[in-house]
Amino acid sequence: MIEWLLDTNAVIALVTRRSEILLRRIESSEPGTLAVSSIAAHELYFGAYRSQRVDFNLETLRLLFTDLEISTSSVRMCGRPARSGRSLRGAARRSAPMTS
Repeated sequence: MIEWLLDTNAVIALVTRRSEILLRRIESSEPGTLAVSSIAAHELYFGAYRSQRVDFNLETLRLLFTDLEISTSSVRMCGRPARSGRSLRGAARRSAPMTS
């Protein structure tokens, strides 16, 4: 059962070991109790693709997400359009409208 939903800032703090309190809390948690939202995962991959150490950061996320409950099928691709120079502007306008 998921008890902790980590946001982007929490994941970055864990990876960079900026918060000892958070790190201890996470280390003491039971397997299967941590999760990262798909939004946070997209933000993390976007940041990794735009970073100076792309390969290192992508590998760090790959290793991190093997232990966290998340579907990574779509999030791995999220940073590539911006990295390759293609604009994302207007993408929402070109998308099909949502229906209820």
